[in-house]
Order: sequence, then C-alpha cells, then structure tokens
Amino acid sequence: MNFRRLTMHLAAATAAVSLVLALAPAAAEARSAPRSKRVCSKAIRHHVACNARVLVDRRLRPRATTAFAGGYTPTQLRTAYGLTGDSTRTIAIVDAYASPRAASDLAVYRAQFGLSPASLTQVNQRGGSILPKGSVSWGQEEMLDLEMASAICPGCSLLYVGADSSSMNDLATAVDAAANLGASVISNSYGGREFAGETALAGHYDHPGIAIVVSSGDSGFGAQFPAVFNTVTAVGGTTLQLTAGGARATETVWSGAGSGCSAYVAK
Repeated sequence: MNFRRLTMHLAAATAAVSLVLALAPAAAEARSAPRSKRVCSKAIRHHVACNARVLVDRRLRPRATTAFAGGYTPTQLRTAYGLTGDSTRTIAIVDAYASPRAASDLAVYRAQFGLSPASLTQVNQRGGSILPKGSVSWGQEEMLDLEMASAICPGCSLLYVGADSSSMNDLATAVDAAANLGASVISNSYGGREFAGETALAGHYDHPGIAIVVSSGDSGFGAQFPAVFNTVTAVGGTTLQLTAGGARATETVWSGAGSGCSAYVAK
C-alpha cells in the first residue's frame, strides 16, 4: 500500500468526517441534500468540538438503525482510492473522552463487512489504561473515526487516545501520547476558535515522521485550531460518487469545509 495515499485518504475518511458510510442518505433520497445536525455542541473558549454530523429526519430526530442501511463498504472505498495493498502500521485516533462500547461496536462494524477482528488499544491522554468517562456526542465521533480507519486500512493496528476533556490542552497532550506510543498517522476530528497564544500548543502537533491530519471544520470560510498549524494536514469534507464498476467518478468539496488564513500562525 502506498503510505502517502493511505495517509491522505485516511485523512479524508477520519479527520474530515466526509465519507458517506455515516452520512449517506438512503438510495431513494440520494437525489436531494440530506438533513443533518452536529453531534457535538459548539465549543466554548479554549475548548474544541467534534466535527461529526448525523442524518436526521424532518423532525430533526437521528435516523438511527441497528441494521446496515446503506453507505459505501470498505471494499468500495479502497477501490475508489486505489488502496489495493494492506499495511501493518498504527493509526491513532485522538478525540475527547472514551466510549465504553468502542471495542464491541467496532467488532460489529468489522464483522458486518467481513473484516477480521481489530487490533485495538485504548489509552488515556497520559498513555495509561484507565480510560476517561464516556460521552454520547463524542462517542459517535470516536466510532466514526475508528470505523473509517478500519475501512481504509483493515490490517492496520488502531490506537484510540481519549483526552480527559475537550480542552485544547488535554487534546494536545493526547496527541503527544499517540506519537510516543508509535503511531504512524494521528487523526484529529475536532476544532475550535483560534485564540491569542495558541502557538504555545504548536509543538504538540509537530512530530516529524508522523502524519498528523486535522479536520478543517464545517463552518465554511474561516480557519480553526489546530488545523492552522503548518505541521498538520488540514482536510475538508467531500462527497464521493462512484461509477457502476466501483471506480471514483467524481468527488466534490463541501461548501462548508473550513478554509482561510490564521490570525496568529504565519502563512
């Protein structure tokens, strides 16, 4: 597997939360833009919010189901991006908190698509085994990220690092833990408002030789922390369309994908 392509397409899958396995409308409704809402509430000062969204019905209720309802399969995604090999690298997912059902939910996902059981390690932001409390909102982000990493690279080891809270300091510490534990790729699907002094945290997102990918946000023009740092790859969401044979036909950027220049980090 080409590692550069793995990194970039993992970024599209996890950091941007863009793949339609989680957000795809049913086939009959695919012609119109699906309704969705944020999973996490907006971030308060010096905190971040996860950038996942969930499909909702006309009454804004989540369109949840216990059975597979649709979306792209791991095979389709790997075919679309030309990821024909496999890898034994370690992909780290960094989010706030930790779902107590992460391992069992991931096992259900992988079994659904015929993938072997995952090699999943879960730690706290200090690298210890005592996990932080769970969060329903962040838990959905966590599972989306773990599932998409599984889809893009079924053979990769997965490392989940749960920060104690959604504070920027805690998540920055969690990124360091992921790097120290041997991650080749670190995915960060969250963001918050920039602030004076944010460059003091830049070093936590600078680990030479490790690909660090970060969501660019879902609020359109305007940069956010930590996507502004020049040591990360900021990734925006896209909509993927496949041909009848499973090849990538088109891929269109979301109008809401974040962009712009930082107020504090030099261009």
